[in-house]
Amino acid sequence: MCAAGWLGDCVPSVGRTPPDCISRLCEAYQSDLVISDGTAGFHNCELCDGEDAWYPDGKVGPIIQWQGSRMRIYGHGHFLVQHKKFVFLAPVLIIHYILDHWYKPPDMFTEGVNHGRFLSLEVLEWAEYKTRNTDTKQHSESSPGDG
Repeated sequence: MCAAGWLGDCVPSVGRTPPDCISRLCEAYQSDLVISDGTAGFHNCELCDGEDAWYPDGKVGPIIQWQGSRMRIYGHGHFLVQHKKFVFLAPVLIIHYILDHWYKPPDMFTEGVNHGRFLSLEVLEWAEYKTRNTDTKQHSESSPGDG
């Protein structure tokens, strides 16, 4: 698993992120391909200047604009992207970091977003179910005293 997009209070790599990558991230966010891991609240952007940037209109989360669309990005949840033998993990705020703070994720991540697939919670639950049932079946087939 490779992580990208946990910035804290500094941007480690500044530059232009390929537009296709930004579009895919926005589409995934709007399609609810966000993995929620429960919440103890929302994460505020440590790079934004004050509450006006983080709480526009008195609601939590910055409003980003991309290709004529506006959407509010909440600081909760993660993207999981599978590409080749890698799974990339990034906070949903990566969209905000890219558009508003010029964060440039690693090329390996942008390639994964552009050419891989976003994993949904259903896919992860199915994989866990298959693994659990395979392990249970193998265990019962090899249990001592069966015969």
